[in-house]
Amino acid sequence: MTETITRKKEKAPISAAAARLEKELNQLVNEQFSTPEFKLLYDTPLTLPRAHFYSLQMKFYTLNRRDCWSHVAARAPLDVKQAIWHHEEDELIADQRTGLDHLEMIDMEAKAIGVTDEQLANAAPSPLCLSATLAFTAIAMTRLIIAPSRSSALPVRGH
Repeated sequence: MTETITRKKEKAPISAAAARLEKELNQLVNEQFSTPEFKLLYDTPLTLPRAHFYSLQMKFYTLNRRDCWSHVAARAPLDVKQAIWHHEEDELIADQRTGLDHLEMIDMEAKAIGVTDEQLANAAPSPLCLSATLAFTAIAMTRLIIAPSRSSALPVRGH
């Protein structure tokens, strides 16, 4: 008999093995904040020009996450597709808290700190952002086992 644990958010039972995997993934995701790269990110003063740059790059990162989840869902079993759709619905169509999709929210955040419509329209990913998003896409398209873990890293931060 499989032991089950109830998840807080969805109230759907999951197996003990899945619960252990989720706990391990949460730990790995949160440990990234101790890496030199994250320490440098958080120790670097956030000037207005840096905030503009960051907000413009987030647009590409956010769009890439939607693409990656689509790639993962396309190759996943039905129950996984349903879980992905449940998660992605507010991000693609409308978040219940704001009535906006997440790309619209990213644009609103950028405009709130002074980024113009023209800057948003003409933005391009930096070489680092482009290489990272291409790598994320390659993982999502080719590694069914790794892809859900990589794609779920950000939503589980802070758990």
